[in-house]
Amino acid sequence: MRNIYLIRHGQPDFPDGKHMCLGRTDLPLSKLGCLQAALLGAEFADRQVTLFSSPLLRATQTARAFGKPFTVLDDFRELDMGQWDGLTFDEIRRRFPELYAARATDKTLPFPDAENRQDGLKRFTRALEKALSMCSGDVAVITHSAVMELFLDRQEKLPYTAYAHLTAELGSSCILRYGIAPHPVLDRAVCHRLLDAARTPENIVSHCRCVAQKAANLAAPLLERGFPLDMDLIEAGALLHDIARTEDLHAQRGAWYLDKLGYPKIAGVIRSHCDCTGTELNEEAIVFLADKLILGTTTVTIQERFSTSWKKCRTEEEKTFHSIRKAAAAQILATYTDAIARVPD
Repeated sequence: MRNIYLIRHGQPDFPDGKHMCLGRTDLPLSKLGCLQAALLGAEFADRQVTLFSSPLLRATQTARAFGKPFTVLDDFRELDMGQWDGLTFDEIRRRFPELYAARATDKTLPFPDAENRQDGLKRFTRALEKALSMCSGDVAVITHSAVMELFLDRQEKLPYTAYAHLTAELGSSCILRYGIAPHPVLDRAVCHRLLDAARTPENIVSHCRCVAQKAANLAAPLLERGFPLDMDLIEAGALLHDIARTEDLHAQRGAWYLDKLGYPKIAGVIRSHCDCTGTELNEEAIVFLADKLILGTTTVTIQERFSTSWKKCRTEEEKTFHSIRKAAAAQILATYTDAIARVPD
């Protein structure tokens, strides 16, 4: 029995962020799509599969995240969507109002000048048969939603980088699971995969490593005193806290990425690493404090850290937020110092 994994590519980089009808239109992956592909590669890292891909860029870039050779088969490409191909859905609604409305209840209605659905199914089936004939063992295919829906006879669209798991034996196949979202544990190696996929500058990666080590050092005596800290959450949150450092509002943006990837707790740590409210010594507070005790890759005091960042403040609003953050860091440090002064149970 052979395993077959039919995988949808990562999220494309839609111009102006406006989703469009994609068939032959060839877009690269967005930053989120690259992160999704990195998780997918991590999930399949220990699986022995022969990898195949559609020729379209969003598929080949997803395949590259596996870090192993892959074969491109043209017939794994998406359906040609005809006159709708490459149009945003707002444009489609304006230009084809009746058909757009009708497809709300009947998804099988063809687009003008689109590839025939049965022709698309035949070529996709032909490509899968060819892929299976080219190797022994399990197969993974990076492909597209519409052709997968036809082949699997499903109406629901798979999320980006989700996949279907099939088995094949003696000329027949069976769907075991449909719509599996990659969700590997974010250990140190996977965190570094994500940082690489985000093209995080090396100096920022070095800073994140130092913050992770500082956070571990801060957490250790608290664990001895019975604080219920999740060390895996602390490490992942610290390593990824600046994953969006080159973007505006980087804490919120980084949290958005991790939320979209399916890691809300880590997103919460990232969201709080600039502005942590309250004085509870939880995972968010530990990473916040560790970040405020590291300048670049150097351990500093709260005073040294904020004296340096004060020079970057240009407006009264920035100075106000700076003062609030400094006071919060000082308060959490005081709470921490009091906590570790206690004799462990």
